[in-house]
Amino acid sequence: MRNKLIHDYGGVALDILWQVAHEELPRLAARIAPLIPPDSGH
Repeated sequence: MRNKLIHDYGGVALDILWQVAHEELPRLAARIAPLIPPDSGH
């Protein structure tokens, strides 16, 4: 998606971008959150 946004910005389907941002990214974040070590506070 990065390449599409960077190189073909005018061709981006805003409805698909909105769907990804609101549906797919939260699912991805939930799946990778357990893989990220807790912040040590340093």
